[in-house]
Amino acid sequence: MDKAATLFRQLAKNPSVIRSHLHKTQQDCYSVSTVWSQRDLERGESVKFNTTHVVFADTQKAARVATSTESQEELLCSLSPSRKQKAIVQQVKNKKGDEKQYLEIWGPNGKEQSIDLEALDKHGKVYDDDYFSCLEWSSCETQLVYIAEKKQPKKVSYFDPKKTKDGDEVVKGTEHEFLEDWGETLVSRHHPVICIMDLTTETVKIVEGIDEDMSPGQASWAPDDSGIVFVGACHEPYRLGMRACFIRRSAVYYADLKTNNISLLSASDRHVRSVRFSPDRSKFVYLCNDAGGPHWHCSQLMMYDWATKENTLVVHTVMLPDGPDQFPGIYCVSLPKKCWADDNERIFLPTAWRSKEEIVVVNTSTRVVTRVTNDPQYGCWVILDMYDGMILATRNSPNTPPHLVLGQVPSAGEEHTISWQCLDSQPLAYNDISWEIVVCQGEPSKEGSGADVLEYECILLKPSQIEDKKPPLIVFPHGGPHCVVPAKYMLSCAFFCKMGYAILIVNYRGSLGFGQAGVLSLPGKVGSQDVKDVHGAALQVLSTGLVDKERVVVMGGSHGGFLSTHLIGQYPGFYKACCVRNPVVNIASLLGSTDIPDWSYVEAGLEEFKPHFVPTAKTYKEMLQRSPIAHVDKVKTPILLMIGAEDRRVPPKQGYEYYKAVKARGVQTKLYVYPGNNHSLSKVDCEGDCMMNMYQWFMKYL
Repeated sequence: MDKAATLFRQLAKNPSVIRSHLHKTQQDCYSVSTVWSQRDLERGESVKFNTTHVVFADTQKAARVATSTESQEELLCSLSPSRKQKAIVQQVKNKKGDEKQYLEIWGPNGKEQSIDLEALDKHGKVYDDDYFSCLEWSSCETQLVYIAEKKQPKKVSYFDPKKTKDGDEVVKGTEHEFLEDWGETLVSRHHPVICIMDLTTETVKIVEGIDEDMSPGQASWAPDDSGIVFVGACHEPYRLGMRACFIRRSAVYYADLKTNNISLLSASDRHVRSVRFSPDRSKFVYLCNDAGGPHWHCSQLMMYDWATKENTLVVHTVMLPDGPDQFPGIYCVSLPKKCWADDNERIFLPTAWRSKEEIVVVNTSTRVVTRVTNDPQYGCWVILDMYDGMILATRNSPNTPPHLVLGQVPSAGEEHTISWQCLDSQPLAYNDISWEIVVCQGEPSKEGSGADVLEYECILLKPSQIEDKKPPLIVFPHGGPHCVVPAKYMLSCAFFCKMGYAILIVNYRGSLGFGQAGVLSLPGKVGSQDVKDVHGAALQVLSTGLVDKERVVVMGGSHGGFLSTHLIGQYPGFYKACCVRNPVVNIASLLGSTDIPDWSYVEAGLEEFKPHFVPTAKTYKEMLQRSPIAHVDKVKTPILLMIGAEDRRVPPKQGYEYYKAVKARGVQTKLYVYPGNNHSLSKVDCEGDCMMNMYQWFMKYL
């Protein structure tokens, strides 16, 4: 275990990019300012640090010019349009230990303004999440728009004797009133409001006129700073979990700051996100999905013309691409903040392309989509910034941690010729790990839709051979189920591979990046089609003789835990050990406690979820039949469970239920509960403990 702990400590030092910006310092010379996140095991937290590179575009040379130093906790950060100023929202503790938020403006000569947001007493905490939050400059660079919690009256007991300050609004008897939120990781998001900070007067205005049954977010300035364009999420009639659920009904709206009128700019019966204005502010694009159904599926790209007030469909839903080299559709959480080329016609975005994450360019005039990256050495690309005809990105693969690259945007039609310049002369690579993408064929299905979707993929990682001994195999299905694991660097996979394990990451049918038909092939067949796909992939790899067929284990989280517990129940004794994190084990019992009850209906293949539904005995029966708990009597495999005490997506009772069920049947089991952790189990101390416990569990039973 000491060797494993030393290795994990070493790998944990590899940082990941949070954000990076380009600045032009002189002709053909750029500086790149990057904020990184790095695990600190001693402190049990992630720390942030800054680096600066200087890049000479004409000579293709780059150098790191500043020593890395730890940076303060920045909730939000935004460069002004001229890139001469930077706005940040800081959260710091005062001498009393209370957290306070400050809006700071930084310029060439240091901090220019520091505004105590709490002292203004206009709103609650500023949002810094992935869905609602924003921090955007006006074109005149004198105003900022952001999202914060609405100021609430002070809630006290009917019998509270304390006197309140003059001007404080007090509501007695409401301190225990339930407030709806947006679920997993968004538990403090109750009533967001759009806030406008005037930097000249240091005053805040709250945008009025927004419907109380709508949560605004993702705000941007309209042309000429005449108003605010934002995304409004409907509460209908109560809120469901928002994270990783790109089907919640929402629309694009315009708030006119002169008239206080709110106008609808998009369809109102769909899900929208990621409004991105062109450089000349004449139009914007956004992502659009059907409301309802699988929580993540192929997106459409829409464009709104500010002059004509018309919406245009730019990129359609791709049902089934003709082959692996054909565009499979758009599958991304959000569009990059800077995604437009300077020509106001092309946008660059990352998308899942089968088992890779590639960059594509969309010409909004011709509607042509072109693949920009297609390097067999790298499986995952992320766009960080676009500026002055340059594109800044990171690239990585299962054996190469992320590193910065810079390319010049070529003319239309030549985007595939981009030459990427690495900003560090020798990016880190683990040559003792090899990887390949394996194509698999699933069994034909006679039930429901998607019977003609057979192909899927898996990513096989292998360690260097040690004494001609075949490595054991870890089978690793992803969660979702409608997501995808691209061929990217992951600490967990690098750790196990370096400890001598081969790893099989399975992107079973229903994963993103293979066309919408693949996504739709799975609902109604969970616990069957996906289980057979994962086991079939394992058998295919075992048939090559590259791994030890007698030492096969399985691990997964969320729906990956659902599949892992299905596998040890449906194939008793085949998998020698099992480790699961926040697994779904009983769809029926999950229904009444999760923040996404619609998931249970969709994946079980039942009728469309309606908020007023009361489940019937038949509903519960069908959900139970598709659940791992239905196969618990056949389980022989020792199983380790790890659950987050604060998980709203798959509440802890799921893990407890399975633990008790297998323990009552004499199966070797152990359960770890992590306070303060949610569905991701991603806090630094928790992540390390999970990794070491999983390694020890596998070692014990192999």
